[in-house]
Amino acid sequence: MDEQPVTTLYELCHKQGRSIEIKNWKRGFVNNTSVFIDGDLKGIGCSEQKTIAKLNAARDALQKLSALKKADMEVELSSAAANGTAEEKDGSKQKLNQFCIKKHWIMPIYNRM
Repeated sequence: MDEQPVTTLYELCHKQGRSIEIKNWKRGFVNNTSVFIDGDLKGIGCSEQKTIAKLNAARDALQKLSALKKADMEVELSSAAANGTAEEKDGSKQKLNQFCIKKHWIMPIYNRM
C-alpha cells in the first residue's frame, strides 16, 4: 500500500470526479474517523491519535475501493471472454499486470470461459 494513503485517496477521487469527505470525532480517549466517498461510507479508522485514525480510515477506504475495482475488472473480463474478445493482444495482460504492480493495486484474475 502507498506510504501516503490520505493523499492517494484524494488524488484517486479527484481523478474519478468523486467527492470525498473525512469526518473525525472523539469518544473517550479514542479518535474515530470515517471516510465518505460520494456520500457512501467507505472507510473507518480509530486510534488514540487523530492523525493515525485518519490514516487508518484512508487505508480502509483504499482497500475497499481496490476490491470494488477488482470485482469490476473481473466482470469486464468475463463478459469480454463471453464475447470472444478476451484474447491477449500486444501483451495487454503483461502491461496491465505491470501497471497494477506500479500502482500497488490488487492483481487482476483472468478467467477463461
